Amino acid sequence: MAAVLAPNGLFPTSTPRQQFGASVNTLDQARAYYGGLKDKACLEASRSLRSSLGIDVRIRRVGRSAHEQVRDHWMRAGRHADAGWDWEEIFRRHREPKCLDLAIWSPDSSSLIALALATMTMEAATLRYCEGNPQDGCDYKGKRVLIALEAVANYALGAGLSEIRIDPVNEKLASLYQTVYGFELVAPKKGPAYYRKGI
Repeated sequence: MAAVLAPNGLFPTSTPRQQFGASVNTLDQARAYYGGLKDKACLEASRSLRSSLGIDVRIRRVGRSAHEQVRDHWMRAGRHADAGWDWEEIFRRHREPKCLDLAIWSPDSSSLIALALATMTMEAATLRYCEGNPQDGCDYKGKRVLIALEAVANYALGAGLSEIRIDPVNEKLASLYQTVYGFELVAPKKGPAYYRKGI
C-alpha cells in the first residue's frame, strides 16, 4: 500500500473501503470481523511507514508482553504529566470489538515504543490515547503519534469510514495536529472539541 503525506501528515490512500459493520450479527462475528480489520490495519501501517518514511516498527494488538513492558520498564521511568495513564484500566474499559488497541514495538520487538487506543463510531475512528515510551533515548520520539495515526487511518478505511479524529484536544499539540498532520479543530455547540481529518 502506498501512503501519502496529506498535506504534511502520513495517511494511506489505497486501503479498500468496506461497508461499515458489514455482516456482523453476533458478538463472535463482531470480534472476528473487527479483529481481522485490526490485524490488517497494523500490518498495512507497518508496511507503509517502512516503505514511505523509513520508519521500521512492528505494530500489533496489545498483549501480555506489552503490559509487562509497561510494568517493568515504563513505571520506573519518569512519565510525562499529560500521559502516565493506567493502561490496564483503559483496556479493561474499552473491550468492545470495535476498539483498536495498539502496541508499537521496535523492529526486533525487544522494546515497546508506544501504546495507543482508538474507538470507532459510524462516523469516524478516534485516537483517544497515545503514550510513548518514557525512557530516555527513544529513537521514535516525535514519531509515535504519527505511527498510531497511520494504524488508525488504515483501520478506519478498512471499516469503510472516511474520517479520523483525535480526542481530547491537547492545546500543547495543536500545532502538530493542525499544521503538520493537517487536522482541523471542530468545536460543536454541544459536546467537547476534537480534531478531524478526512481520509
